[in-house]
Amino acid sequence: MKTLKFLAMMLMMATMVFNLSSCKDDEDEKENLIIGTWKCTKVTAYYNGKTETWSGEDECAYMTFQKKGKGYYSEYVGDNDPFYFGYKVSGKTLSIVEEDGDTFSFQIETLTKTEMVLYDNSDDEEYREYYVKVD
Repeated sequence: MKTLKFLAMMLMMATMVFNLSSCKDDEDEKENLIIGTWKCTKVTAYYNGKTETWSGEDECAYMTFQKKGKGYYSEYVGDNDPFYFGYKVSGKTLSIVEEDGDTFSFQIETLTKTEMVLYDNSDDEEYREYYVKVD
């Protein structure tokens, strides 16, 4: 009987360790998936009861996420004057800190190897930004 209790406790502890470590793995996976260059394809804004959508080269830019929490915005691939930022992925939240200290938080609605959708709900306005990975 003692052996059975011991085995049950060991199984329970192993399950707890697995569950706790799997949360960290999910965050690591998101952090690794976000690394690369993303092209914005569309932005949808909801405010004052209206919906507006922007798309195309003039309205959308690129975001490049590098390892170690660094990245930059650029108007086009190879832009010589990008805007640098720091970032952190925590759960489903992407936080971006620009060089001047301004901080922006987005909810990650979709993040796969090829597409990303970010959601921002601030100042009584809602934005969804749609991206495709270009490298």
